[in-house]
Amino acid sequence: MKQPNKLLFLISLLLVTIACGRSPQDAPKEPEQMDIPRSEAGGRSPEDARKELEQLDIPYSETSFLERVKGNDPVAVELFLDAGMNPDVMNASGITPLMIAAEDGYTGMAKVLIDADADVNARNERGATALIIAAFKGHAETTKVLINAGADMDIKTKENGMTALMIAEKMKHTEIVEILGQDGAKE
Repeated sequence: MKQPNKLLFLISLLLVTIACGRSPQDAPKEPEQMDIPRSEAGGRSPEDARKELEQLDIPYSETSFLERVKGNDPVAVELFLDAGMNPDVMNASGITPLMIAAEDGYTGMAKVLIDADADVNARNERGATALIIAAFKGHAETTKVLINAGADMDIKTKENGMTALMIAEKMKHTEIVEILGQDGAKE
């Protein structure tokens, strides 16, 4: 994580933990430690979550939500989800938040989105899924999380008809090939 992003994360985490009535010492130190099911995330109403976003000067919009996923900001993403944001909102290219998390290897973020019922088999305009993207990028832990969440390992891209396993083989991501092979992926 870049230093300015880390500073922003820690400041927003401090503000949210204080607003939730917890001391800063109780707050997780890194985004990866934010693996809390949404139902236990403070019991916020959608209205309260929107107010917290407003207090953090974060606009409640699909674009802002996608930016917070890309910035690996689980505090803001949780607030968006608690406020009622659709976890499967897409950008103009059909990219979902889960695909963004898969591309960047944000395993904790992927778990947050999956816990919010994100569609693990959603496809972008090229037919790629979050699993195909994680396999392409070589993110083993994210690949495991997606498989455990029920991602279809046999979906093929529209462009070249390749599965996640075929792409991992082509990219020489041997760990991903092993993971997919162990879980029964087909070529």
